[in-house]
Amino acid sequence: MDVHESPVTCTEYFADCPPHLIPVLYSVGAKNKKQGYSNKEWPLTGGIWNLGTTAYPEIIVTGHADGSVKFWDASAISLQMLYKLKTSKVFEKQKVGEGKQTAEIVEDDPFAIQMMSWCPESRIFCVAGVSAYVILYRFSKHEVVTEIVVSAKSFLF
Repeated sequence: MDVHESPVTCTEYFADCPPHLIPVLYSVGAKNKKQGYSNKEWPLTGGIWNLGTTAYPEIIVTGHADGSVKFWDASAISLQMLYKLKTSKVFEKQKVGEGKQTAEIVEDDPFAIQMMSWCPESRIFCVAGVSAYVILYRFSKHEVVTEIVVSAKSFLF
């Protein structure tokens, strides 16, 4: 997975995260990942595998123009993607003929992430987008299916 798959619109850095958080995010993210590597043994041998240079878990979270949020393990020498959250799945798909012309829809990034806030301890994650939306997520140890509550508010400036 590439950090530049979609333009990065915001980033957050979290140091000294709970030690169990990285394996949990990795295992959840691995369920949705397609296998892109060969099962053959690597032709090179040697060297010593060791953990990164930091003694505490570090996570970088990137928000993207397509509405995706990626969680990266920054504890090791190179970044490894742990989990990809697609916020665009929350919204209804707009049909091409509704409201805007096709050219306008392609040019806009209605799901682009503008701001993020996350508490690794409580596992509550907040995302705000350019289309004036806010989504709250609560990461759980078990998969939960719930109804999405929509609250529309009008603001006058």
